[in-house]
Amino acid sequence: MNQIYATKDSIVRFIKAINQVKEGTFLCHQTLTFGEYQFSEKKAKESLFRLLDAVRKRCPQIGVVYVTEIQETGNIHYHVLFFFFQDEHLPCAKEDLVSDFGGYVFKCWKKIQKGKVAKEANEIRVHQKSERTYGYFTQDLRPVFRPERETRWWGIRNRELFDKFGTKPDQKTALAEFWRLFPRGILRPYRKRPIQPFSLINEYVPIERLMTEFSFEPARIAA
Repeated sequence: MNQIYATKDSIVRFIKAINQVKEGTFLCHQTLTFGEYQFSEKKAKESLFRLLDAVRKRCPQIGVVYVTEIQETGNIHYHVLFFFFQDEHLPCAKEDLVSDFGGYVFKCWKKIQKGKVAKEANEIRVHQKSERTYGYFTQDLRPVFRPERETRWWGIRNRELFDKFGTKPDQKTALAEFWRLFPRGILRPYRKRPIQPFSLINEYVPIERLMTEFSFEPARIAA
């Protein structure tokens, strides 16, 4: 997968959202792959939101966190976490979540994609929330101060359910977890000496001035 550049603040907010969910909470991890290559973030989000709206109609008490992933081809790909905060929120028996709930999600996604999807590329798995839940979704991230174009790499739906059934977000714990996940620190963009206008007739231009204006250097900042 291609690396996604994201700010430290956005990663910390993601960690806080996952940390709100109580340990042991049942969740479904759904992979969403488009039937055809999808490079438009806008169109991809439209399809994703249509699916999430359909799922909420069936399961109104469901919390959702989604993560954007960019494949090596540039194709957009999603991972969606469906959280069932309490047992009575489950749409079926726990042992039937993959076949029943997962089957419904795939049916909706297949309809949105006009049948051009493969079952094996849109798998769903059942887990219980643990401290490792967000590790998988941050492995392709590169934290930077201000990326040139920050990808909106994650999102949350039905946030009020996280506040109602979850725990209070803890900034200190989220920061500590951030530094555990990214011990090498943050990539800091720095600007080299600006290239000044010059005359092709009477000024010699050293090669250094023709090099790219931006580059990156690793830098650790205080939490």
